[in-house]
Amino acid sequence: MTRRLLAALAAAFPLAACAPLYPAEISPEGNGVYLVTQSTASAWLDARSAALKRAEAFCQKDHRHVKLLTPDILKSPAEETDHAELEFRCE
Repeated sequence: MTRRLLAALAAAFPLAACAPLYPAEISPEGNGVYLVTQSTASAWLDARSAALKRAEAFCQKDHRHVKLLTPDILKSPAEETDHAELEFRCE
């Protein structure tokens, strides 16, 4: 019985690793500036890191690099990590 339980937990673990990450929305703001919005449904995922990865992938399509325009702001304890909005430019 213990082996069955371990097998079931091992099978379920990869599914837990695939926590809900909503598709990032990238919208132009003008003058070559874009806004990426990323949300997650899990406290285990950092939306800011995911948004930055999406912006990097967006710029790499044109063989360019992302330049983050949103300044790093120290997070307050009340700020949540399940939503991020970043302005960027591809250079």
